[in-house]
Amino acid sequence: MGATATTDTTDAALAKIGGFKENSTSGNFQTYLKFTVTNSGGGSVEAARFNSSGNLVFPNGQGIDFSASESGGADNSLLDDYEEGTWSPLDLSPGPAFVSVDGYYTLIGNQVTIWARIEFDSTANGDAVVIGGLPFSKITPRAAETIGVGKGTGIITMITAFNGGTSNQLLLFKTTTTGLYTNADLSTKIIEITGTYPI
Repeated sequence: MGATATTDTTDAALAKIGGFKENSTSGNFQTYLKFTVTNSGGGSVEAARFNSSGNLVFPNGQGIDFSASESGGADNSLLDDYEEGTWSPLDLSPGPAFVSVDGYYTLIGNQVTIWARIEFDSTANGDAVVIGGLPFSKITPRAAETIGVGKGTGIITMITAFNGGTSNQLLLFKTTTTGLYTNADLSTKIIEITGTYPI
């Protein structure tokens, strides 16, 4: 299926929709539906496809274009990324390693939201808790930039913020008093933290 433009001497294909086999395996009949368009240079390029799972797939760097409704200050209106996954918080302080961790994230466009559950070992170490292992590094971080909140055993709330302008480390700030949570403060406790930041 396709569309053509006719000149005095030739017919030129402008766009095509075609069905293709996804693999070369004998007996495997998975197929995909490819949408092809013509670029400004006259070349034929893939715009999108439906794969054998029924999912709409865009080539890398392409996505859903919302520029028709963008505001005057918009730099980009292309939604070109979505991802869900897990991450493992790392203990970057001199204290003992975390007893157990769980972490999840959702990436939409250039913004990622993280969640983590961390269990602390028994310790009297007075160094500030430093959490690493973030699934993505933040773009142009500022010192102590807040990204979210947390809570834990016997703790009403805490503030999660980037460590001194680094792009992939978090500190935990106290809210009822000044200062940072230390390993000793969180000894044997379980905390949950969440945050959202641009990448």
